[in-house]
Amino acid sequence: METLNRHPAIQLYQELLGQLACLVDEVRSHCDGVVVYQLPVVEAESVVPSHFPVEKSGVIDGVEPEALELACSALKRFSISAGQKRTTTYRLPGYISLSKDLSEQIAAVNELKDRLQAHVLKAYPDTVRRSRACTQIFPGVHMNQVYRHVFLIPEHITRVNFTWQCQTPADVWITPVQAVELAEIALEEESQKISKDENKRLALQMSLEYFQGLPRHKEITREELVDIDPRKIPYQLLRRNYVRPHPRVQMFDSSVGAAALFTHAANLPLIRIPSSTSLKVRDLKDYAAGKSRKRSDTKSGFEELSSALHVLGGYPSVDMYRRRLILQEKSRKRRE
Repeated sequence: METLNRHPAIQLYQELLGQLACLVDEVRSHCDGVVVYQLPVVEAESVVPSHFPVEKSGVIDGVEPEALELACSALKRFSISAGQKRTTTYRLPGYISLSKDLSEQIAAVNELKDRLQAHVLKAYPDTVRRSRACTQIFPGVHMNQVYRHVFLIPEHITRVNFTWQCQTPADVWITPVQAVELAEIALEEESQKISKDENKRLALQMSLEYFQGLPRHKEITREELVDIDPRKIPYQLLRRNYVRPHPRVQMFDSSVGAAALFTHAANLPLIRIPSSTSLKVRDLKDYAAGKSRKRSDTKSGFEELSSALHVLGGYPSVDMYRRRLILQEKSRKRRE
């Protein structure tokens, strides 16, 4: 990174650390209630699981030292855990109640976060160069965690529900046999609909025949991957799998109506300053992919599967297949 861009970025970062440390000290001194929900860490060589157990610590109307320490640590934590998957971030949903109004200090911290982010974006519009530069300047720091705002619960809010975001797609490899099974299920479901779509039925039938004509899947061991002809790697296909657990919080005002006014990210503990309005909190439950609905702006089941298979299906690289075998082995050991 150029010297001209490096020094202002470091200066802003150091100023942010100082302001944040002062804010956390104030939070410790004036906290009168704290609840946090600990989430498991996704390891570097693991895939995002379809189930996330949640461990609750603390109480709304009291201060448990362990919960307060977790909450304060999360507010100023800019690094991921050792061995954590780089594409994930550290998250600690929760709620902190304060006996003192710290809104000005919180606004000052958030303003510094925005200034730092704007400076980095202006210096490096290109995503790849920006990522490399930040890695050099701030080693061990995850910038997405730096940019997160400390969120104040508005005074008029009477209830908050901790929940999970609608599912968003992740990609997983499947075999041609599994693709055939999915196509057959989709065809059966389509045939049972009262209002039938002939074009969709034909598309599904063509997809099924295409999958049935692919070479059968045969596993290869890690030892056999040494000096192997890439064309001998088993044919696999890419499927969209809806597993992306992101904690969210819904805000309610009982004087307005039953519907949530808005939803906000719950990656950090939310802060409630003194208010004349009492607040109810619904705890965050375990995440189960099958129980959360898909995003409203995504296509229905097999359409996305079909397009993903046709566009992205093919022979994976040796490195990709080797990584898949490692993941499978780790998954098997965890089940045992």
